[in-house]
Amino acid sequence: MKKAKFGSVPPKTQKLADGRYRVYLNVEKSTETNTIKREDSDLEEVEEYDVYLCDEFDMNGEPTYERLIEALIRRRYSVSDELAIMRQRDDKPEEFATYNSFAEECKALARTVFND
Repeated sequence: MKKAKFGSVPPKTQKLADGRYRVYLNVEKSTETNTIKREDSDLEEVEEYDVYLCDEFDMNGEPTYERLIEALIRRRYSVSDELAIMRQRDDKPEEFATYNSFAEECKALARTVFND
């Protein structure tokens, strides 16, 4: 995922020109400062302004809760990887726990987009 900065609250999703969709995740409000030095004096002005920092995630197809979860999981696990982990969940419980924790994180991210 790429980082993005907005001057106002970003949209939850945005359709891109190529037909894909961009989803904005982990939106956090922050304050930045800008120092302006006056040319005619030694005085400096400091202005503060709000920005919104977030992660950009591009996906194929119109985002739904379920599609977003799947796309987020696919960043790390292929379908084959998931099937292998499920098949061996009793033999490799640590690997399953890692996968399951990641899947729950993906679900939590998707809820931030689709549950207002």
